[in-house]
Amino acid sequence: MRTFVLLAMCCLAACSSNKSARPEHWGYTGKIGPQNWGSLSPVYAVCGNGQQQSPIDIPQGSPSGTKNVKRKYGTTTLAISHNEHVEEIINNGHTIQVTCDPGSTIDVDGVTYTLKQFHFHTPSEHQIGGRTFPMEVHFVHQSDDGRFAVLAVLCSSDSSAESSYDKLIQHLPSKPGEKLELKDVIIDLDKHLPSSTAAYHYVGSYTTPPCTENVQWLVMREMRPTHPRVIDEIHRRIHDNNRPVQAINGRRPTVEQPK
Repeated sequence: MRTFVLLAMCCLAACSSNKSARPEHWGYTGKIGPQNWGSLSPVYAVCGNGQQQSPIDIPQGSPSGTKNVKRKYGTTTLAISHNEHVEEIINNGHTIQVTCDPGSTIDVDGVTYTLKQFHFHTPSEHQIGGRTFPMEVHFVHQSDDGRFAVLAVLCSSDSSAESSYDKLIQHLPSKPGEKLELKDVIIDLDKHLPSSTAAYHYVGSYTTPPCTENVQWLVMREMRPTHPRVIDEIHRRIHDNNRPVQAINGRRPTVEQPK
């Protein structure tokens, strides 16, 4: 995940390791930038020597796959189906992250992953046929046994697009470390996704330290038009936070059609 991923996730994965081995900080430029993540700490070694790293440049001619993928965003209560309360919005210094209430899931070949949060990268981390996009949104899911799956939405800039993020833009934290709780705000998660459910699937990693591998990636094939003011407002806070594309190392993304 080019960011990808959350500082919270990084902490989660690193907690079981020797804390003294962890660097105090990592970033996107200079000596603590992506090219040096693998040497900052033994905990982050896979960032440099891993063979299934993310993000990648996805070939446009990727073949159809056979994965059984199901997506269910929302709750079973009809009145609030496809809606989630925003519990909190966090600016952790690397990205803007929104924590979601329980109830939304994706299923990949019989393994259910529950949506935990979504966050932003500007510009995109993944590329399609060598093309980079203004913004990428990562919807991060976790299974009961601790595995991760990420649904990624690539956003194009379109001044005629209706902004599905207006409610969030009104409340974005302005500085790193700021956290807002907005339990009275309701957002429709499906409005943040393209109309087509087709997605590129491959196995990769976190896009941020510790770059843990065996992450199921579903990168939406269709772009999500997004108003430039939304992209600008988010970028103004998080700046460039995209990890460069990584070696594909023989992986062959497939196009899946979630149900």
